[in-house]
Amino acid sequence: VASGFNHVDTNVYNILRLLRVKGKKHVSATEVEVSWNSFNNGDVFLLDMGKTIVQWNGPESNKGERLKAVLLAQDIRDRERGGRAEISVVEGGHEKDTPELLNLMTVALGPK
Repeated sequence: VASGFNHVDTNVYNILRLLRVKGKKHVSATEVEVSWNSFNNGDVFLLDMGKTIVQWNGPESNKGERLKAVLLAQDIRDRERGGRAEISVVEGGHEKDTPELLNLMTVALGPK
């Protein structure tokens, strides 16, 4: 029996999407193509892989973008994954400092 409510699947882990977080006063997030070509130095990107969410901070991104990205990643984890996703952060330009995360991103995005 159908109700008037929208059905939301929680705890779904077979997801792969890339969100770009950008803006100065009005920070917004939009879904972009899952590819290294979508990245730039001035924005923050969230690579949502279901059980893992990787935040990539562009070297020229601002504090507002970084804060909004953290809040969005936490919201995805809590609302869409029932608190079961792990959030990790990679600093753009310093990917070699977190080789395991860079490897995880390369598996999802292909070679850089």
